Amino acid sequence: MLPTIVLTRLLAIVGTVRAGDPFVAANAKRLQAIAWVLIALQGLGVVIAIIVKMISRAHPINISAGPSIAGLLAILLMFVLARVFAEGARMRDDLEGTV
Repeated sequence: MLPTIVLTRLLAIVGTVRAGDPFVAANAKRLQAIAWVLIALQGLGVVIAIIVKMISRAHPINISAGPSIAGLLAILLMFVLARVFAEGARMRDDLEGTV
């Protein structure tokens, strides 16, 4: 379910880029939604790591689960891009209002 949310938002963003109008407020909201999904996935990784640690007391399991640096950087990037797109949409709207 979560990956489909990310993919549908990305496809919608690509659609606006193809239409020649990427700086719309909807794209900023889509990028924020992607960032929140990435946060949920990182949280899910932490929960899995805790469960594995609890289970592996009796039977040692070596699994790499938990938050990753790349995931955390992706979250930061999504929030920054959402802000950039929101500012771009605001600036475009201001420019259209002055002409």
